Amino acid sequence: MVRVSAIGIDPTHPQLMLVSTRRGISRSSDGGGDYISGFGINPADPDHVIVTDWMQCCITRDRGQTWMTAHTRSAEPPGRRGKGMRWINTGLVVTTVWNYYLDFLRISRAAPVGFKYWEIGNGVYGSWETDSNSPPHDPYTYTLRARDYISLIKGVDPTVKTGVVVTPGEDAYSNYTNPPVVNPRTQQTHNGWTPVLLATLASLGVTPDFAIHHRYPEGPGAETDAGLLASSTGWASDAANLRQQITDYFGPGGTNIELVCTENNSVSSNPGKQSTSLVNGLFMADNLV
Repeated sequence: MVRVSAIGIDPTHPQLMLVSTRRGISRSSDGGGDYISGFGINPADPDHVIVTDWMQCCITRDRGQTWMTAHTRSAEPPGRRGKGMRWINTGLVVTTVWNYYLDFLRISRAAPVGFKYWEIGNGVYGSWETDSNSPPHDPYTYTLRARDYISLIKGVDPTVKTGVVVTPGEDAYSNYTNPPVVNPRTQQTHNGWTPVLLATLASLGVTPDFAIHHRYPEGPGAETDAGLLASSTGWASDAANLRQQITDYFGPGGTNIELVCTENNSVSSNPGKQSTSLVNGLFMADNLV
């Protein structure tokens, strides 16, 4: 026997019921015959739905066509359980079904943070990065998630700048063949990470504030001093390639998208002696000239 603390019935659809118990919120679409636990529909926006259980929170803003999901953990002191307890999941602190916020951006909290530049993800175009989405390392899936995160972040602080991950080359990291995109300028079809990302963002009407580029010119274990020092000349071609892609897929709307490098070194992992050598210091200095 489970104690029911509240029952809500849709006045226009009496078969739709929401029932609150100590186990959470359950939804029934057949007048109470069957229930789905942890299910809530925003009364002001029926497209906005949250489904929760003890270890997961799923949010949709388009009536279930796309979802944002994350694992959760208790935000309460050890041992505290019961009504009103809070849960944390990758940036969302869920206090009640509709009273949630992006805690890491909440500027008006007791200890303000105020970081203004936020990257959406990391180098998730590559298999070396953990990606729990299905399918993983997919530019289209990443773009839908980025759209949702940008909307949530801007909702908390419109002055925050948000960036998306790109990589030079229209066919680089062609992890999937669907959806293909056509470059409006060249009329060539591409499946690379950046073309799919930019074309999808443009079709969604979402313009990021900046595009994130990570640059590691050498591979771990294959470093050469001559190769590293010569690699600084690649900045110009990387910038030109990325700017051209932004222009091709966004048109004039992409003019204000900044190019930002947030990671740069000789190698991305397993650094050797070169990484702390004078040669690497000269390399880094050349990068800033």
